[in-house]
Amino acid sequence: MTRLRMEVDIDAGPEAVWAVLEDIPGQVEWMSEATEIRFLGPQRSGAGTEIECDVRIGPLTTTDVLRFVIWEPPCQMGIEHTGLVSGSGRFTLEPSGNGRTRLVWVEDLRMPLRFGGALGGWLGRRQFRKIFLHDLRLLKRKVEGT
Repeated sequence: MTRLRMEVDIDAGPEAVWAVLEDIPGQVEWMSEATEIRFLGPQRSGAGTEIECDVRIGPLTTTDVLRFVIWEPPCQMGIEHTGLVSGSGRFTLEPSGNGRTRLVWVEDLRMPLRFGGALGGWLGRRQFRKIFLHDLRLLKRKVEGT
C-alpha cells in the first residue's frame, strides 16, 4: 500500500472549494491524469455514486473505477478505488482563517502486479505525489479564478 498526503491552502471558503470538487465531470479540468469520466448509473452526486475514470500517467493507462463513500458538504469527500488500482482517497476541507480553506488529499493505493505491485507503488510514489500536487495547484487556480 502506498500512502500519499498532499495539502494546499486556497483563498476561498470551503463552500467555494466544495462547489468545484462536487462537479465530478469537471474534475478532468484540474486532475491532469484524468482524461474522461463516465457515470456507472443514474446517480450523479453523493455517497453511492459510481464512475469510471480513464487515467494516463506517462505511458501507463488504466480505467479507474471509483465509488464515492463519503459525501459531507463542504467538509469531506471520500472514494474507494475498485478497479485495477485499488485503495481509497479522501479530500478534507478545513477553514484556515481569513476566508481561506486548507484542502488535505490522502490517497492509499495498491498497484496491480502489471504496474509492479507494491514495488511499483513504492517506486512511483514520488511521481504520483508530483502529479497530485500539480492537480492541487490546478484546483487552487480554478477555485480562485486565477
